[in-house]
Amino acid sequence: VKQGVIRKSFEPPIWIIIVGASGLVVGLATYGYNVTRAMGIKLSKLSPSRGFCAELSTAMVLMVASQLGLPTSSSQCITGGIIGVGLIE
Repeated sequence: VKQGVIRKSFEPPIWIIIVGASGLVVGLATYGYNVTRAMGIKLSKLSPSRGFCAELSTAMVLMVASQLGLPTSSSQCITGGIIGVGLIE
């Protein structure tokens, strides 16, 4: 960007990758259980069949979006799937 040109590819420095990965691991290790419990129990009562439906809908949305070249977030898709299953209840 220094010369007004944006490159097609960019490789971040290794220390940024390590700090980001470490943050993800620490976050999941310390708070992952609470998030999973909130999504599966407090937001919507998930049974195995309801969990399967939420996962299947998430997989289908991600497959279609990837075929169309759309950027998607699997976390947001599964949250939408859980909310959808909860609304049907």
